[in-house]
Amino acid sequence: MNSLTPKIIWILAAIVWAVGPAAIAFAISGPDSDIVLSNIQGYTGVLKDDDLLIVVDYDIPYAALPTEPVTDAYVARFLRDTTDLNSTEIFRFNDKGYNTGIFSFYWTAAQRSTDSVEHGNANSENYLIRLNGKPGVFPGAIPSQQSGAITWRTRLQLRQDIIDRATALDIEADWTDNSQDLFTTGDQNLFTADGAAYFATAIPRLSTMETSLFTSAVASLPPITRVPAESYRKDLDDYWKGTFIADRTEPIATSWGVDVIIVRSVLAMFVMFIIVFVVGMFVTRTGTPKGMEFGLMTLTVTTPLAAAVNFLALPFVLVCGLLGATGIAWALFGHK
Repeated sequence: MNSLTPKIIWILAAIVWAVGPAAIAFAISGPDSDIVLSNIQGYTGVLKDDDLLIVVDYDIPYAALPTEPVTDAYVARFLRDTTDLNSTEIFRFNDKGYNTGIFSFYWTAAQRSTDSVEHGNANSENYLIRLNGKPGVFPGAIPSQQSGAITWRTRLQLRQDIIDRATALDIEADWTDNSQDLFTTGDQNLFTADGAAYFATAIPRLSTMETSLFTSAVASLPPITRVPAESYRKDLDDYWKGTFIADRTEPIATSWGVDVIIVRSVLAMFVMFIIVFVVGMFVTRTGTPKGMEFGLMTLTVTTPLAAAVNFLALPFVLVCGLLGATGIAWALFGHK
């Protein structure tokens, strides 16, 4: 026996020590009778357009519950023919997850498109929901059940379907024997604390899909991006199109390398201040005091008129408005 033999023996002993108890622990007997998959329902648009949710009722009948929870023994899968497209583990809430309960599959719109799974199965493909034992867990044949009987439902039917599932489980012997109370009916249909914990885990993000069924839920609202139509601005841009004003101002703007509204604004301000001067001089010659102050008040009229016919840029409107307000304040309160 060479020097490596003791080391190999110790390594093998360690492996047997580590794996042996696990192998013994996972010797789970099969269910008392066939697994049942029922009430398979599919929905789209539950969180966003074109996503997909499938909810399934199951029954893995055990009068004497295994030591291990259902997550150690069974897995649920969604297949197209023999191709696995999605999988989930059953939530071990009541009876360690055995006997009756629900599980679900969810695809985002992108995942659904990648997997080519269609709500309504428009292409008549062989969709299958399969619930089977995990390999290496059962000493004999691996228990398995599958069904392709999917009922396609609308988004608006999801809430009532969830209520029906909750009330059905509420009266199941497997749940009532453990004093499980999932749902309250009356003035409001609401999950209890246990019901919320179970359904929000068995159907992830259900509290966002159907917030009204939960006593407290935080819904993540998608951001709303609004793009201004700017129809009024487009109307203003076309106001002088094809007129002699455009024919005379656009070449100037091109030669100066500026927007045409800048050229029109300069012309508008020139005309507006001529009006200020003319009105101020006229009022002064009539013997009325504060003639120029009255002239400045014309800006309150000429500024919006110029802006309305796209002859004055909005920054100039703001400047003129401030000047007009200053002139009015000076005429009424500041001048002595």
